[in-house]
Amino acid sequence: MLHVLNPVVIAEWLSAWGYLGVFICVFIGNLGVPVPEETVLLTAGFLAGLTSGRSLAVCGRMASIAAAEIISHYGARPETDLRKLMPAG
Repeated sequence: MLHVLNPVVIAEWLSAWGYLGVFICVFIGNLGVPVPEETVLLTAGFLAGLTSGRSLAVCGRMASIAAAEIISHYGARPETDLRKLMPAG
């Protein structure tokens, strides 16, 4: 079961399944099954930038914004609109 937590495995799985894979993973996590849904969303943010031809710095920024969105649902709320922080493209 620990191989599922490996970021390389998650990245390969998301590359193969795309948005449907993200949806399935988050849906299963919301049902109570212990899947790393936060890690999947963070990786999806990074891969979304990488596949759209953005630099690694921008990809890291997109992943950070995705992480901020996750944290905002579990912890403190952001004071700015996260859509304004996302690079246009």
